[in-house]
Amino acid sequence: MSGNILYIEDDIVTAAYVQTQLEQHGYIVDVAADGKEGLSKITQGDYDVVAVDYHLPDMSGLRILESLADNFKTSTIMITGAGDEKIAVEAMKLGASDYLIKDINHDFIELLPTIIESEIEKQQLLIAKYQAEKASRYRDNILEAVSFAAENFLTCSKWSQPIPEVLSRLGRTMSISRVYISENHYDKKGVLLSSTRYEWVASNIKPQINLTQNFPYFPHLEFLTKILSQGQVFHGSVQNFPKSISELFIVREIRSIAIVPLFVGKKWWGYIGYDNCVKEQEWLPIIIEAFKTAANILGAAIQHEQMNQALRNSESRLSETQKIAKLGQCDWDICNNTRYLSEETLKILNWPLDKHIVSNDEFLNAIHPEDRQMVKNSVSQAIHFDKSYDIEFRIIRPDNSVRYLHVISKLFRSDNGKPIRFLSTTQDITERKISEKKLEENTQTLSAILNAATDSIIMMELDTTCVIINPAGAARLGISADKIIGKPICDLVAPQIVPKRKKMLRQIVKDQQPVRFEESDKNNIWYDHSIYPVFNEHGDVTRIAMVSRNITKRKQDEELIWHQAHHDALTNLPNRALFVERLSQAIQFAKQRKEKLAVMFVDLDRFKQVNDTLGHRVGDILLQEVSKRLQQEVREFDTVARLGGDEFTIIINDFDEYLCVKNIAERLLHSLSNSFFIVEHKISIAGSIGIALFPSDGQDVETLLKNADVAMYQVKESGRNSYQFFTHQMNTQLIEHTLLEDSLCNALKRDEFKLCYQPIIGLKSEKLVAIGTSLRWQNSESMFPEQFLGSAEKYGLVVSILKWWLSTAIQQLQKLQSNNLDYLQISVKLSAYQLKTNDIAEIIQEALQKFNLSPNHLILEIDEEAFLKNLPETANNLAKLENLGTQIAIDNFGSNWGSLHTLRQLPIDIIKIDPFFIHNITADNYDTILIQTIIALAHKLNIKVIGCGLETKEQLNFLQDHKCDFIQGCYITNQLNYENLVKFIKIKHYLN
Repeated sequence: MSGNILYIEDDIVTAAYVQTQLEQHGYIVDVAADGKEGLSKITQGDYDVVAVDYHLPDMSGLRILESLADNFKTSTIMITGAGDEKIAVEAMKLGASDYLIKDINHDFIELLPTIIESEIEKQQLLIAKYQAEKASRYRDNILEAVSFAAENFLTCSKWSQPIPEVLSRLGRTMSISRVYISENHYDKKGVLLSSTRYEWVASNIKPQINLTQNFPYFPHLEFLTKILSQGQVFHGSVQNFPKSISELFIVREIRSIAIVPLFVGKKWWGYIGYDNCVKEQEWLPIIIEAFKTAANILGAAIQHEQMNQALRNSESRLSETQKIAKLGQCDWDICNNTRYLSEETLKILNWPLDKHIVSNDEFLNAIHPEDRQMVKNSVSQAIHFDKSYDIEFRIIRPDNSVRYLHVISKLFRSDNGKPIRFLSTTQDITERKISEKKLEENTQTLSAILNAATDSIIMMELDTTCVIINPAGAARLGISADKIIGKPICDLVAPQIVPKRKKMLRQIVKDQQPVRFEESDKNNIWYDHSIYPVFNEHGDVTRIAMVSRNITKRKQDEELIWHQAHHDALTNLPNRALFVERLSQAIQFAKQRKEKLAVMFVDLDRFKQVNDTLGHRVGDILLQEVSKRLQQEVREFDTVARLGGDEFTIIINDFDEYLCVKNIAERLLHSLSNSFFIVEHKISIAGSIGIALFPSDGQDVETLLKNADVAMYQVKESGRNSYQFFTHQMNTQLIEHTLLEDSLCNALKRDEFKLCYQPIIGLKSEKLVAIGTSLRWQNSESMFPEQFLGSAEKYGLVVSILKWWLSTAIQQLQKLQSNNLDYLQISVKLSAYQLKTNDIAEIIQEALQKFNLSPNHLILEIDEEAFLKNLPETANNLAKLENLGTQIAIDNFGSNWGSLHTLRQLPIDIIKIDPFFIHNITADNYDTILIQTIIALAHKLNIKVIGCGLETKEQLNFLQDHKCDFIQGCYITNQLNYENLVKFIKIKHYLN
């Protein structure tokens, strides 16, 4: 598999690794280091697949997806270190074909070539489908133009009359620049010339017909005579021709050309030319065949007119001959068996003009052998029945040429009734016979065209009496052609359409303009009807020609294309476009009828896990089964649609009570909670449903959808597998939350994070042993971590924040250590999300190595609740942190008895007693006992104890009495910035 890939990734190591892997699979890989460079490359290049990292230094990966939303030839893959389903949903909404999670082991890179191969195959199928549809459109349009040409030549009185309109139709159908007809002729010296007789040009294209006419083929166009005279088509892109040939067309600003020979009978008459001066034209085989058909039809029309003209000329000559008495004469003396031949007769026979008397046998020998018996029979019949004979026969001249004669002969008898002579007139009708034969051949050609045409073609009198009908027309009426000709067409069609048809015919006669319309019959077969007036030589409408084309397949294709454009290919449910259209209509109906309307936004829970673990095939089947269940639980007139990914929307129309909507939501949740059995897998998922009501929650499509989406995300945040009606409070919270997240994304760049410090003092030594740090976001509200870390997790910022926290704390510690406090430790808090991060140990090790800090000087604080809740997942990371040599501290210890059991199982160095218990030492005997127990148990396990939140002297005395190791709290000092911390240490004489 080959293809052009763009990978947008700010991590140069990962980017290089991905580039190497993909190039080994045969792909051409281009890399961009940030979003700006990626967008620039997308604009300038042609890529099959764009893989983009979600976290870029200058913009979100979603921005890249937006720029490619309308490019169906390029697939996109979102790659990120965060597994948030919301990011996946947003990526899919923007057209992402797939979504990969970046992992520490780079397993996603092994999966990436397979996904890219699949996406390229899908794009190739789409492009093939597009090309097939394009070829189909070309075929239909060109065949329609050719059929139009045939119809016009059939109904015209002179072949050149419809030429301008035919050329225009061909040119516009092909979207080309120029169509023209050139005729061959010879000059006085016998040089073959070409003259352009007719031309059509598109707007802004320079005409060629005004250039020099009588253009010789030799020497420049000698190659054309060899090609065209043999019935071949010359076509192609000018830039691909040999230089000597391409220069001939470049000077005329032609970029692509097709020249089709035009034959009249067997004679090369000229050609039809097609120029494209705007672009390199792709001359598909079907186009060339259509061009040939158009040329054949025109050639037949020219030949038909020439034959008619020849016949008229022949008849004119005959009339003139009769007028001036130049008919040949023959006087046959039966008794002497001799014939007297006039001079004209001798000329016809091509005998010597002085040979007037010949024997009858000599004359008979001049008759064609095949016709002699017929002549003898005619003579016998005349003698036997005593009447004249009127016959046509052939003679053979001395030069072996054959001529046709028309002879009228009268018998004369003697007084006693004996036959004595025949007096005859002789006329050479060879030209007429040839014309008749050619006319017959031409008529057969036109008949063959009519018989071969798949369109129904009928010519009728003004009273609808059928004059001509082709087999396709007879088949459409279901009656043989011989039973139709001569009968009114209106008697053969459905009675209900007769008045409408007659009215239409009267209008055509009156306006002298054709009419075109489409209609279907009782069998749902669609026809495109074109009805044309036929004019006589005086310009009066004397007949009507009707061409009917079966367009059922086109209608079905249009219906299929519409269905595909408005339905999801996987589930066959309405897609977003159709859903929005139906919802808009439903809103209008609800407004007019004052009815209620509900919009449900359904998002599947745990669907991504199914895709990641069981594969996309199982995921696709699961989506199909989900769509069936959703449809089963709603009413027949409600609408279920798939927006993309695992998101579905439902329109609930016309209900009396909101309880109806509630019941439907509960049925949907119950149906989704039942297990699915797919490819030998038992799969359990659930759904989160947000509901917006019309008109209270919105009166337009966008508002209702947005509010249903807001309600759905409220369900997600509240635990999932439930439903929620939208409230305006949700919308307010969503706006505030969105503003918060937008601001958070730029907090690091704007240096808005600050650290607060609080000393940790040893109770025995009364000396400073460590510095506790806490994070603050110095925005307008000066927020604590628990207020913004949730949003930071969604945007994948917690790791970046941790790295900043580590770097800042270690650098400040090293400043303090340089003042004879080299034993000093510093603490940094880890959130539950950070603790679960696979590469947490590597992140901390990297920070320690970067600033050359010994691991035992770093204390990592973990909140007790997060520690216990994620214990199975974080135990491995705790072991890695222990191996680094860092100190592990449990913060807010004591609120959960389960944590006492874990002290001996995990590498815990320090516990920090929950300030709640410290505050209640003197008031609650239970808290007193609990603190005593914690300190005693910790010391038995060789774990140090810090009393946090110390506020009073009494609390200090208690902790001293029970041998607590360290204290921390406002009794010593409140939290300080770094400058005030240094001042405090100096005042307390902790610094030299």
